[in-house]
Amino acid sequence: MNKKENKKGNQNKKSHNLVALIIVAVVVIIGIVIISLTVTKKLDDNSAKPTDDSKSELKAITEKNIIKDEEFEGLSFTNTVLVKDGDNYVLTMDVTNPTDKEIDVNDVNIVMADEDGNTIINLRGNVGGKMAANETRTITSSVSANDVDLSKAVTKTIKAYEPVNQK
Repeated sequence: MNKKENKKGNQNKKSHNLVALIIVAVVVIIGIVIISLTVTKKLDDNSAKPTDDSKSELKAITEKNIIKDEEFEGLSFTNTVLVKDGDNYVLTMDVTNPTDKEIDVNDVNIVMADEDGNTIINLRGNVGGKMAANETRTITSSVSANDVDLSKAVTKTIKAYEPVNQK
């Protein structure tokens, strides 16, 4: 075998090695793409499935007579939000002293009633005592959805605190 033939053989081997390397690289890239798409699809499928886990629920109660603003003993109760958060109902509202004098209210009853006017529950709202003029606080009251179904509530009324039937 002469040098020319040997050089040609080496070039053919190099060409075959390069072609083989390109084929392997293409196969690996295609494999990675297929695996990536399969994993992504499985993740999408799992996230699209509805869950029966009640802890993942968040539902706003938007009844107009619940979220309405109210006045009680000189205080304004505004920005009311009632949500069912998993196994709990959570009521949140801002309490503002719009006057130019201090007002002292520790607690209020938040009466939740159904469409017939029957009290579903008296929630305790802790205002926290003396409020300076123009001061605003946020109060929160919650109850287990296992104890009370506030989805039937259609009215909310702020009343003087009486420690009866509290939840």
